[in-house]
Amino acid sequence: MASIIPLPTTRVSGMLVRQRLLAQLQGDQLDLFRLQNQVSTGQRFTLPSEDAPAARRAMTLQRLLERKTQIRSNIDTGQSFLKSTDVALNNVAGLLGDIRGVALGVSGTTSTDSERQAAITEVNRAIEQLVSVGNTQFRGRYLFSGSQTNVEPYSYNGAYVTYHGDSQALQSYSDLGVLFSTNANGQQVFGGISSEVLGGVDLNPEVTADTPLSSLRGGRGISPNGALQISDGTNSVIVDISRAATVGDVARLIEANPPAGRRVSATITGQGLTLQLDSAGGGNLTVKEVASGKAAGELGILNTVGVLTGPLVGSDLNPLVLKTTPLDDLLGAKARTRLVSPGDNNDLLIEAAANGAQYNGAAIQIVDDELLRASPGVAPGSEYAQYSPTARQAQASLRFSGTGNDLTITANAAGTAFNNVDVVVVGSTGLGNAANASYNSSTKQLTITVDDAGATSVDAVVNAVNATGAFTAASDESAEGPASYNGASLIAASDISNVQGDTGNSGGAANTLYVYVRPSASTANDVAAAINAEGTFTATFDTLDTTNSSQAGTQPVSVSATAVTSGGSGAPFDASSGIRVVSGQTTYTLQFDQAESVEDLLNIINGSEAGLYAEINADGSGINVRSRLSGADLQIGENGGQTATQLGIRSFNGATRLDSLNYGVGVPAKRDSYQENPPPFVTDFTVTASDGVGTVDLPIDVSGADTVQDVIDLINNHTLNNAAGVAVTARLNVTGNGIELVGGSGRPLTITAAEGSQAAEYLGLLPTDTSTVTSASGVISGADKNYLETPSVFTTLIRLKDALAANDITAIESAISGIDADLDRVTFARSEVGARQQALDVTDQNLEDEDVQLRSALSEELEVDLVEAISNLTARQVSLEASLKATASILQMSLLSYL
Repeated sequence: MASIIPLPTTRVSGMLVRQRLLAQLQGDQLDLFRLQNQVSTGQRFTLPSEDAPAARRAMTLQRLLERKTQIRSNIDTGQSFLKSTDVALNNVAGLLGDIRGVALGVSGTTSTDSERQAAITEVNRAIEQLVSVGNTQFRGRYLFSGSQTNVEPYSYNGAYVTYHGDSQALQSYSDLGVLFSTNANGQQVFGGISSEVLGGVDLNPEVTADTPLSSLRGGRGISPNGALQISDGTNSVIVDISRAATVGDVARLIEANPPAGRRVSATITGQGLTLQLDSAGGGNLTVKEVASGKAAGELGILNTVGVLTGPLVGSDLNPLVLKTTPLDDLLGAKARTRLVSPGDNNDLLIEAAANGAQYNGAAIQIVDDELLRASPGVAPGSEYAQYSPTARQAQASLRFSGTGNDLTITANAAGTAFNNVDVVVVGSTGLGNAANASYNSSTKQLTITVDDAGATSVDAVVNAVNATGAFTAASDESAEGPASYNGASLIAASDISNVQGDTGNSGGAANTLYVYVRPSASTANDVAAAINAEGTFTATFDTLDTTNSSQAGTQPVSVSATAVTSGGSGAPFDASSGIRVVSGQTTYTLQFDQAESVEDLLNIINGSEAGLYAEINADGSGINVRSRLSGADLQIGENGGQTATQLGIRSFNGATRLDSLNYGVGVPAKRDSYQENPPPFVTDFTVTASDGVGTVDLPIDVSGADTVQDVIDLINNHTLNNAAGVAVTARLNVTGNGIELVGGSGRPLTITAAEGSQAAEYLGLLPTDTSTVTSASGVISGADKNYLETPSVFTTLIRLKDALAANDITAIESAISGIDADLDRVTFARSEVGARQQALDVTDQNLEDEDVQLRSALSEELEVDLVEAISNLTARQVSLEASLKATASILQMSLLSYL
């Protein structure tokens, strides 16, 4: 920093004069140096600090220029790919035009076999050439493979053509924020992925603790920086969930931050969240938004009125199907509950192993194993669980001193009514070899009275207990071994008031999971291991009840702890059966029993040789399956189970329209030819079934049917069906596809076509050119007539080749129409490519003009006015010379100059 020259109030000293002269010289030299730099470089400044505002504007312009320069490079590259694509499309159009001419030349009835054979040769050559064009490479990437530019798009095995690319496009920037496609994928030009999609079923994944918040509400997720206001009616608390990533995180945050002095449980139900306030403290549970937030509503738990101490049941959160979604979580939810014991580190989360409502209402009961038998109870670590779909009776053990006299007391009625019954033994004088027993239902006590002098036998006790009508006594040989019972053994006087029993939680209603433990010793981890080993349910320790990770599940579970499951829905996903795929006359069986997630399932489908293309649909609710194979029919059916139906990819199902069968020909009904209005009932085919004595005919008219299910209903609901010993069931084939008819009791079954009707044949119930079929076993399995194909130029040409070989004039004409459609597709693709090229030309010209403007603006900020700079330089040089002369003159003066 330059020094400040003081203003003297006295005589000017020589030192001050020299300092001021030196400062003047330095200033002139610096200005001169700056002006020389401006003249030599043409720029107003070299450091941003010299003109900070202008420097900032210049840097912004420079960045913009660099981005625009890169964009122009993108456009040049994109133009080169589009030009190459246009050349390839021109070749495709030429090939198709030539083949169309060849097909027209042999489409008449006068063409000879040699002419048709020559045409077949031309078609084969055209297919090979089109595959070659489809595999065109330019600048190291395939033009028609979509976004998979390193994958060869098409392969041809002599019979079918498989497309290995996708329907995506490569995109690049043609301006800031503006994208353009640099290629035309093979699906747009040649076809290769079927337009008909199999799928659409909502797989309805369940909500779990690991479900990402971002996947909720169909992928809309919840708003960032969310918070909830939870109140018990007196105290309120703000729960910040902004850092939560999963539904489990939200549940933990809610439970960790209840209103003061209260406990709020947050349970994940499979569809959403359920909150409940501890009932002991009363109050009114409400959940409100914080300020203008939306988190409570988006989580489905907004309730400003309150539910008192009842459960606040949230709405369905509808999560997306993700690649990571476990298959076990699809198609509904698992019944679940929380088993709570007093204290920490001993609560368990229990859920059914499979989806479905069948496990709703299942009770979880902890049973003291030592109460049930005379032998020692289960040791810690050896706990076991049993699930009983039927009700069980409560029981207790009485261990008398001596040998051969242990008893098991069992309630006569199943259920929980006789749980926690105390069994006591009291004495009375003078009974002798006799006993009395009575049950007090109010106090839940079974009292057994014996002779106080030890004269009562065990048989007398058994008879007395059995006489109560409420309980039954039997020998307990668990401690002493088989055949140890001795009915004459006497009850010792020392056993009176000392021997007692307790039924505990041993009895239960139907659908109860019993876990047998050692009280005060069996930990939550032990109980979880027992439940998991049984297999009907799974159990994990509740992290919300954990003081720290090392202590999780280490404390005993209370024998009085009970819980009831709820929230189960849907059905288990059938991963074991797999699906059956018919593609290109080859049958493939795809198994999913080793698949764990949706991604595994997709990989199995896409990795098969069936030529399928499977993906999660755009809504994220299910999967889509399409065919990649051109020239081949596709059919997807069951492999003995429900897998294809559950995934929504069965190609022949009840909703299949009849007019889509047989390549769109449909199912012609005999009544269609009648002119009467309304037309009469006209039989298309007859199902003949046996009633055990004779036969009964079921005439079927399919003219009013629109779908496959309509035909099935016509048979099942026929007035003569399921009556007078006749029982015919129509259904979809258990294996594969088609309509299957099953006769009752394995009796013979016959289908006969009515004269003049082909409905049964076109429904697949009769083989081609056959008017009747009979099954001695009573099962007739029809064929699948819903042929799905991949619309593409290759399918068209393969169909044309087959039609020429069969001299099928109708099929040849259909193939020529297909070529016209293929030419239209290529024409549209060419027009789109051309439109992109024109748009890029215009964009490139605009960018060129914009480049001039940006550089002009940059010049104004950076570049110097040379005329002004040279003029200033000259003036500064003159000033410097003057300063030098003045300095030389002043510095030569001495004291004598003032005398």
